[in-house]
Amino acid sequence: MLDKLLQIGQEYYDFEILAFKNIDKSCCTEQECEVIDFDKVKENCMQKHSLNSIASCDAIRICPEQKRIDFIEMKGFEEYKRYNPNASASQIRKHIDKFDFEKKIKDSLYILQTIIRSDVFNASNSERDSFEKSSKRFFVVTDIDVKTDALKIFDLTMNFLATASSIDNEIKVCLETRVSEMEELCFLVEKPKLISCNKICKVICGAK
Repeated sequence: MLDKLLQIGQEYYDFEILAFKNIDKSCCTEQECEVIDFDKVKENCMQKHSLNSIASCDAIRICPEQKRIDFIEMKGFEEYKRYNPNASASQIRKHIDKFDFEKKIKDSLYILQTIIRSDVFNASNSERDSFEKSSKRFFVVTDIDVKTDALKIFDLTMNFLATASSIDNEIKVCLETRVSEMEELCFLVEKPKLISCNKICKVICGAK
């Protein structure tokens, strides 16, 4: 079924497959693994189906052989640091709290569901059921180095913020906390993960 989604997507919905580093405004400038530029898919879908006020993740990766879809949102902070070299913890926290990851992933799923319900897809009930049962994961990818055990951050947050001596440390804690506090989304097979650019190509579905 995901094979058909890829085929219909490429034929009708601008499923453009690019190296991670070539996604528009990518903060991961060296990663070669291939993903679908999902912002382009969103624009196409909005036009075809008259959708309003919809968001999307930056990229997705569809792996038919694993029956899995990975949703990927990028958040670059190297540029933020250049323009805000003296940002305080409270300013960083306020900036990161604006990230609506939940809307990004929910709307991205809705875009795929819209494609599947379209006339060009002509999905059978079994195909729709197969899509709903496919494994789905969500990654937030950033260009700063982050811990892989982000979900343990609650034990460290207050002390870390009190002692952090660099903007990098403050960004890490705030971003890790935001991801770990995301609402539980029943369609994801695991909790959302925060990961650095240099690790994403090793963990997305189909990674070699």
